[in-house]
Amino acid sequence: MMNRRTVSVLLLVALATLSGCAGLFGGEPSQTPTNGTNTSEPVHELPLDGSGVIDAHTAALDDAETFTYRQNATARQLGNRSGIINYKNVTAQTNLAEGSLRSEQELAFQPSRAAYVDGQGNAYIRQSAGDNASYQRFDGDEADTTTYRDPGIAGYLDGLNFSDAGTETVDGVTVDRYEVTDPSQVNASAHDPEILTAEGIETISVTVAVDRDGVVRSFEYHVTGENANGDPLGYHLSLQYSDVGSTTVSEPAWLSEARSATD
Repeated sequence: MMNRRTVSVLLLVALATLSGCAGLFGGEPSQTPTNGTNTSEPVHELPLDGSGVIDAHTAALDDAETFTYRQNATARQLGNRSGIINYKNVTAQTNLAEGSLRSEQELAFQPSRAAYVDGQGNAYIRQSAGDNASYQRFDGDEADTTTYRDPGIAGYLDGLNFSDAGTETVDGVTVDRYEVTDPSQVNASAHDPEILTAEGIETISVTVAVDRDGVVRSFEYHVTGENANGDPLGYHLSLQYSDVGSTTVSEPAWLSEARSATD
């Protein structure tokens, strides 16, 4: 049986591959309509194609230009040694037209990290642990402000036989909901859950909500089962895109301190 520390390290690596987790500088819910057509028919037909969903999503965000992104990911060891062993929380506001971005993220076993890109050639990172904070300054041209445009869930969508779960209205926007609720809806040869093996999935609950412009407004992915070593694990990933077309990238409260520390 794999020990708790080893499982934690492997999960940390896996969590780092999630959408928007490569980092801002290279390698690393009120909702409003987008600026698109908001058509009266669903954008996607079943079976869902992961690449097609992402292509439509990113194209719609390009049209909308601004959005707010949220991600919560939690890995949990089950069984006799149950408990949370890893997590990642991210919030980001993006203006693609201006090239500005503000993000905050918390990761298990690492300092909290915040970033701000003002769209005028200035970019800052703040890392903090307890009362201690450090700052770095970068050329804004080095910052990838499209980091959160792609949710990175194509691999999660593939290999899942989604069912139509109907529509709902969120702040005047029609969203089409698709869901998976049974392991029999998983094609193990195509699905890549990363933390578990597809064959080891015991319970699964997945819901993706797409608006009529193609934006993936929310994605909920919850599985339990075993990894390749037979360890019982649970994993939950939640993504949300909100304020599409109406997000303002505001200056963080720590900006003056960052300027003073890096000038």
